[in-house]
Amino acid sequence: MTERRGLVFGEVHPLRFDAQGAFWVGTAMGLNRYNGSRFAIWTVADSLPAPRVHDIALDSTGALWFGTANGLARRDPRTRWFQGWAIASVASAGASHGSEPDAKANPRRM
Repeated sequence: MTERRGLVFGEVHPLRFDAQGAFWVGTAMGLNRYNGSRFAIWTVADSLPAPRVHDIALDSTGALWFGTANGLARRDPRTRWFQGWAIASVASAGASHGSEPDAKANPRRM
C-alpha cells in the first residue's frame, strides 16, 4: 500500500479490519478503507475531527470508532453513516480542565 496506489498519505498509523472484511488504515492526513480492489478516502472535509487518525476501534455493534487529536468519529456499519465529534478547546469551553464533545456533529454517509 502506497500513496501511488491509493493511500491518502504514506505514513500509516492504526490498522483494523471491520466485520465485513474491509481494511481500514489511519494516516497522518486522513482515513482510508480498502475493500480488496480499491481505496476510499476520508479527511477533515468528511467529518474527521482532525487529519491524523491515532486509533481505530471496533465496538460490539460492529461500529468503527476513529480517534484523532481533536475528537472522535464513528461509522455505523448498518447505515454506513460517518459522524464526527470535535472536542472544544479548554479556552473556548471556559473549563479549567477537560471538555465536552461539540454538539455540532457533522454526519456524512460513506
